Amino acid sequence: ECRKETKPQTTEKTRFFKPENRVLQTVENINKLIRQYIPKKSNFNDFTDLYIKNVAKKLNLRPRKKLGFSNPKTEFFKQIANFALAS
Repeated sequence: ECRKETKPQTTEKTRFFKPENRVLQTVENINKLIRQYIPKKSNFNDFTDLYIKNVAKKLNLRPRKKLGFSNPKTEFFKQIANFALAS
């Protein structure tokens, strides 16, 4: 769910996401974290695979308030373990 707004004096359109859409908030937050390592409008070909893997590793090990200060990697593997036990 998003609405289009036109910037003044241009034909370019910008999308603004509704703040109540939590999935989009999460995506925007992750993008913000990635931008700490990879500037906006960067060409990914300018970065080595190792550098991108290290950025992903740092972000996946970074504690998140939303996860009770656990990290995404730990929570992912908890879910996998719970799924395996339920099967």
